[in-house]
Amino acid sequence: MADAPVDCRRVAVVVRVRRLVCPILGCERQTFREQLPGVLERYQRRTPRLAAQIGAVVRELAGRAGARVMSALAMQTSENTACAR
Repeated sequence: MADAPVDCRRVAVVVRVRRLVCPILGCERQTFREQLPGVLERYQRRTPRLAAQIGAVVRELAGRAGARVMSALAMQTSENTACAR
């Protein structure tokens, strides 16, 4: 998962969560992963802090300009992702 850059360097956070097994027979979800509320949401690839920073840049600059500035700040994201925010 990506986090906000430190000293213009990209930061990656490696999170290990437990895989749990449902003890109820016939449960449609036989296994599931531990959730970390406030830190990691389902299918999330960025920390909330990085997502907020990307959102702030995109609101000010939008589209391609925002993607170029974020790349210079070590917050790499595509133009399509920037526009989707």
